[in-house]
Amino acid sequence: MKELATITSEEKLPMIVAGDFNAPPNSKVINILEKNFTRTCTSCEPTIPVQNPVKAIDFIALKSKEIFSIKCHKVINEIYASDHLPILAVLKVKQLQTLSK
Repeated sequence: MKELATITSEEKLPMIVAGDFNAPPNSKVINILEKNFTRTCTSCEPTIPVQNPVKAIDFIALKSKEIFSIKCHKVINEIYASDHLPILAVLKVKQLQTLSK
């Protein structure tokens, strides 16, 4: 996570990262993530284990929240694809601008 934070701290382009962070919302790992990114959920639903999930460790996060607005974030009740429940976020691009400046 520290490497991701280092690489992205000076990057001006918008970014979206997603995955299994193996860390709960108030952990050191997620605190590092939130220095440069905004998670698509604040009170994230649990995603693991798939049967009766109790922990939220899967997240979608974005950089450049002034470009994206979060329309929806949800956990999908699909228990066969993985040992984690899948998550979905719907984002809207607020503004289009030339990013090569």
